[in-house]
Amino acid sequence: MSSTPPPFPPQGQPPYPPQPPQGPYGAPPQPPGMYPPPPGYGQPPYGQQPLGYASPNGGPGTGVLCPRCGQYAASRMKFTWWGGVLGPKLLNHHKCAACSHQFNGKTGQSNAAGIAIYTVVGVVIGLVLFFVFFFLARGS
Repeated sequence: MSSTPPPFPPQGQPPYPPQPPQGPYGAPPQPPGMYPPPPGYGQPPYGQQPLGYASPNGGPGTGVLCPRCGQYAASRMKFTWWGGVLGPKLLNHHKCAACSHQFNGKTGQSNAAGIAIYTVVGVVIGLVLFFVFFFLARGS
């Protein structure tokens, strides 16, 4: 024997009474200008950031979120001593203008391993080319 759920609203009863309006996180609604919410009602909704942080949608300091200081002040590096112009593009290398922390813009982690691999590969390719040209010039 299967039981079916009762219809909505239950037959023979008046509709459910209207519920009082609620604000974010179940808090009672507040008149405009009441910020922050009263204690015990949690954090404000995403998008309302305290002063001192830049907005990800525009304004001063717009950029990638820095994993060290938490500000949107990081921008892509165009040139580095270890990779020239190509290295930072390959590794998505960013630098924070607020704290000078350098990191991978996609993962937020350090690029140290990628920089080491990029440098070693460049040195090996340079040595191979040097010896190839050296022996070709010597043999002719």
